[in-house]
Amino acid sequence: MVRSKDLARAAAASRRRAREEERRAKIEEGHARARAEEKEKEARAQRDKARVWYAQARETVNALLTEVGYDRLAPVPHMTGVRRRLLEKALHYYLAPLAAATASPFLHLCESSRPARNQRRGGGRIRATAGVLP
Repeated sequence: MVRSKDLARAAAASRRRAREEERRAKIEEGHARARAEEKEKEARAQRDKARVWYAQARETVNALLTEVGYDRLAPVPHMTGVRRRLLEKALHYYLAPLAAATASPFLHLCESSRPARNQRRGGGRIRATAGVLP
């Protein structure tokens, strides 16, 4: 009889330990899930920030290279060489991301947008102008 009481106590203690371990595991799982959600939220915020910076960089290229090369230097005499180099650089900046868009879903998303289509048209304008320059 004594032996069966000891076995019963040991079994009860073992069940208590198992329940306690299960409770701790659930708590840790909840903490891990919260950490993962926080990291995902941070990643989304960084991705959104990167998209904004990417768009600003593309606008900068557009403003500096194409506006200066296509519009501002056109009436200035003896600037065709400088203009050609600026337009060739602008063309490179327009076409390089389009080529990379197939490898990157993010770039594909960016490049398939309306501003990107306008930039492709701008790239055609640059290509046509660069081809005419001596």
